[in-house]
Amino acid sequence: MALTYSGLKSAITDWGWDESAELTAALPTIIRLAETRVVADLDTPATRPTTTVVVDGVTGLAELPGDFLTMRAVRLTPSMVTLDGARESFMNLYATETGTPRYWCLVSPSMTTGPAMPRLKVAPASGAVAEIEIVYTRLGPFLSDANPTTWVSTIHDDLLLLACLVEVATRSDGTTTGDQFNHEHLEARYQAALAAAKQGELLSSGRVPEVVKV
Repeated sequence: MALTYSGLKSAITDWGWDESAELTAALPTIIRLAETRVVADLDTPATRPTTTVVVDGVTGLAELPGDFLTMRAVRLTPSMVTLDGARESFMNLYATETGTPRYWCLVSPSMTTGPAMPRLKVAPASGAVAEIEIVYTRLGPFLSDANPTTWVSTIHDDLLLLACLVEVATRSDGTTTGDQFNHEHLEARYQAALAAAKQGELLSSGRVPEVVKV
């Protein structure tokens, strides 16, 4: 059964037996953290888009999509040669060179001027504006009052609720045995639900999951 944004907030307070103002105020953050975790943990084809980005020929920098979470692959076009990931300190050795890019890294916002989103950097720079193909893990869309449902809340509503409850349990002070048990219990239920969801993705895609002998 699909969960709406308001329905999820109600479910969190119902299952968490907590209707305090403090929890209510924290719900948007709790839900955002849970959504991010579920998307990263599921790692389904729906979260792994392929697109092209425009790379500056001098700096080797390119803006990333607004829903970018993590990089999976960087390829030259049209050759489809895969670039190797490297540290930025290593790539700086190619700062004065131009040629066919061979390496890539992500430049954090604190090391650039511009948007808060990290940027892609390739080295050596090609000397001319070029397109690079990237495969990345997509983040979002997120739940909000303006966006009451998402594919996560519709298809994986139980997993999302458990992830939210784990976040709530994480915020407890953990000083009692009950707090520790509750967090461990919810985490175990989340991991079980995650395994079931991943197996469902494998079956729906026609891939046969590996049989593990115990």
